[in-house]
Amino acid sequence: MKKAFYSILYYGVPVVILAVFVAAMNSAPYLKRSFGPHDDVPGLMAAVEAHVAAGRWDQARTDVERLIAAWETVTERIQFSVGRDKLTRISANLARLRGAVMAEDRAGALVELGEAWEQWDSLER
Repeated sequence: MKKAFYSILYYGVPVVILAVFVAAMNSAPYLKRSFGPHDDVPGLMAAVEAHVAAGRWDQARTDVERLIAAWETVTERIQFSVGRDKLTRISANLARLRGAVMAEDRAGALVELGEAWEQWDSLER
């Protein structure tokens, strides 16, 4: 009886630990999804894009700040399942987007949004 228990413990614990790590490393597609309006990165990127295209700079500034806060929330969830360089690239895109919106640079803001969209879509690859 003791031998069977130790055998299960000896082989079972490492298998369970490995399964948990594999699940954590492959969880990016699920963890990057929005769990509420406070972390809706794609929705906020679309809103900023619409405001920039229409020239509504005050609303774009507000939504950029909300977008950056949402990105920071999502970053905490996906940091172990996504490469650090991808997270850094999106953070840099959003920082440049903030500057372009503050300068009311439509072309620069749309370029940064386009690149941020591309990086967002490639997070789970």
